[in-house]
Amino acid sequence: MTHFESFKKNGFCIGSKVISEKEIVFLRKSLNRIFSLKGNPKEINLFDIEEDETVNLIYKIYASDNIKNFFIDLSKFYDHKINLIPRFIIQRNYHVDRENSPGVGWHRDCAGELLKKYCKDKISNKSYIFGKMGIYLQHNSEYGGSIDLIPNSHRILISKNFIYRKLKSLKLFLITKFQKFLPLIYTKLPEKIFMETLNAKRLYPEPGSLVLWDSRIIHRGSPIDDKNKFQASFKPKEFFAEVPKEVTKFSLYVDFGNNFAFDSYMHDRNNRDFQKKEIEFLNRNLSHLQKHSPNLYSIINSHISPTIKKYQ
Repeated sequence: MTHFESFKKNGFCIGSKVISEKEIVFLRKSLNRIFSLKGNPKEINLFDIEEDETVNLIYKIYASDNIKNFFIDLSKFYDHKINLIPRFIIQRNYHVDRENSPGVGWHRDCAGELLKKYCKDKISNKSYIFGKMGIYLQHNSEYGGSIDLIPNSHRILISKNFIYRKLKSLKLFLITKFQKFLPLIYTKLPEKIFMETLNAKRLYPEPGSLVLWDSRIIHRGSPIDDKNKFQASFKPKEFFAEVPKEVTKFSLYVDFGNNFAFDSYMHDRNNRDFQKKEIEFLNRNLSHLQKHSPNLYSIINSHISPTIKKYQ
């Protein structure tokens, strides 16, 4: 099965390694310093980084032939123009607390879209192609480091059969209620039981490799093993934990998709009353991208400009 067939059928795929070991060492060292100077937040935008060497390397990765050719081939596979959406995020120590994190961390990236009729109609459409690309700078270990997914769970939202959708969602609904109301009992049971019940899969990509998933698939950051939880300082509602420095988790994220799905994303994100307009972040990202990687800017801007103009 090709990467593209896996993405369409299973809702995710693991691509090639796009960052060398030397670059991983450099990025982990520089990001440790950058996050420390900013008070160690959970997440920063790429445009918030002042160190040009780090910024230019990350843009160089996104502009690499490996990634460019991947999206050219993905576009051919779907017969839709698909490219990166310029929302470049770096996360540090995103971790799930099995006892206290809401929903044990399981979520869909398109959750906000499901609350809006305009978006819901698009999400079940076969032309909806949207997802996230992650690059993890560490192995998935007993301290987490990558991602867990429920293969094929994106297909639940494609179906228009209400009963089918409810039945397919029942196991996760019951597990999240179990964790919410009986957390002490929940954590006495090994995580393996719940992973098997959900038919979930833990990914073990090589550090620096591409991991792509459909925005409709149910997923979460791989949790810290229970035997190490006392070495972590959790902020469960923020999905964050301080861990020993040598196992600090760094993740590079960017969205991708076609304009049909990007319009749904923007309709949701740009109309949330409690946060800044999404168009402001996109404009800042585009401006920053144009300064540091004009060729990548030209490719991305020509792709998304019809949707961007709609929400300006």
